[in-house]
Amino acid sequence: MRVRSVPVGVRHLRDGPVYNVLRRVAPEREKSPPSEAPQGEHGGPGDCLQQRRWRRHPPTPPTIPHVLTLTEQVSSSSTGSSNSNSGAGSAPSKKSSNFPTFNFWSSSPSSSSSTSPPLPAHPCQLPPLGSSQSMRDRAKSIPLRLSFEQRKTLHLVQATLTACDYTARVDRHFKSLPHREQAQLKQITGVLQALVLSEDYAKGRALVEEQDYERHALFFQRCFEVARRHKIMNPEKMRGAYGKLSYLLQDALSPALRRHLHVHVVGRLQTVYALLEEKDGLRLLDDPLIHTATQEILPDKRKSRAQIQQEIKRKERAIETFVRAYTTPCLEAEDIRLCLYSICDNNSFLNSNRLPIDKMIAYLLQYFSSSKVEPGYSLSILQGQAGARLTHSHERQFNFALQSLTLWREITDDMFRFWCLAEEDLLSSQGPPYTLRDTGQGLHRVQHCPRTYHAMQDLLHKTQRRVGSWVGSSVIHLGDHNVPNALMFIDKYTQVGREGGRKG
Repeated sequence: MRVRSVPVGVRHLRDGPVYNVLRRVAPEREKSPPSEAPQGEHGGPGDCLQQRRWRRHPPTPPTIPHVLTLTEQVSSSSTGSSNSNSGAGSAPSKKSSNFPTFNFWSSSPSSSSSTSPPLPAHPCQLPPLGSSQSMRDRAKSIPLRLSFEQRKTLHLVQATLTACDYTARVDRHFKSLPHREQAQLKQITGVLQALVLSEDYAKGRALVEEQDYERHALFFQRCFEVARRHKIMNPEKMRGAYGKLSYLLQDALSPALRRHLHVHVVGRLQTVYALLEEKDGLRLLDDPLIHTATQEILPDKRKSRAQIQQEIKRKERAIETFVRAYTTPCLEAEDIRLCLYSICDNNSFLNSNRLPIDKMIAYLLQYFSSSKVEPGYSLSILQGQAGARLTHSHERQFNFALQSLTLWREITDDMFRFWCLAEEDLLSSQGPPYTLRDTGQGLHRVQHCPRTYHAMQDLLHKTQRRVGSWVGSSVIHLGDHNVPNALMFIDKYTQVGREGGRKG
């Protein structure tokens, strides 16, 4: 089953004036003035040769303003607003003089920030690049990287789910509930038998004859746990297969079907925290060197090849330092490397999915102001024009775009924890059962999600305190006709980074 839900407000920002203006303004304001633009072999900067050069050497990435508290912003706005950035002989820039410069890939402001004009007094705070949580909290929801043998198991599960059409066979109208349970049991046993047959033909044949699924419980748990772990680490993968897998496991845990299967097919997710806790190595997560050992080395045109190689060697030395310092008879060197590489995978996820949102926030704060409207760059929308369904002034639309991007950023930053909570809500045998209901977009499984809902409620309140004001409704749609269950919630917000990366 492939879910295509879109977060609330995505259409207004993706197709509305905010994205269109940012897409047009940002490249223009990052380029040099026309008098200083390099010339191609055949004249102006618009020829094909110059376009190819600019594609190979794109403009400098956007800058994020320095993180100031609201008190600092207000005090700085009243004392130091007379600085000037214009140099002798330099062409006037269209860039607003109300925003400071800040290195986007650094956690501290640039050296020129002390002479830069102050930020406008806005309570929105942007943390530096990297997750704002402690490493211990992050490790509880970071899955372990798959080994070679586990990847073979993953391919087996993917092939089995590809040949299965579970949701189409089960999530439809039946004459009675027993008829649907019979169809569920037939599809689930077919998948379980196919997994065992593909792994070992003799065991699979015995399973078909004896119908003893409890004997292979550990094998089923291992297969499905590997697929779930792979999906959390790679949200863009298994977009159709994961929905079938989640609903299949959800039905297999129902009391009506467990009476016939006599097997528990859902195992505990293997995380970095669980492995270190089992082998008495949690103190590893408190070492400040772990940030160097797990950072992702990103290509940067401002760095030379020697500098990048130096960062790579520094990371490798940090990993070896961890191995020498924390290896014990219980915690082996390969276990330490596996945990460090898994945390690095999480950092890579943040850079790939949260970075586009950070860029959009940086563009919005750098080139626009909620109180000042430059001619031709108004963000206001009018209902019925250009696909807009609301009427917002420039200030209201600016705040709406900022609050939406900030909320999406916080959710993406905590996506692995949300995914674990969503699976707990979906695959809990003690949780509330779902009801198959027509939501206006077909039959969906509507189910209450208490863990995901409370986590989302806390994050929403945190975002509201950071932004300071809120435009529109703050109702969390989860377990209703808009967002039927936790799977729809997760899929909805994993699209934000993908859309931002494709549009950015």
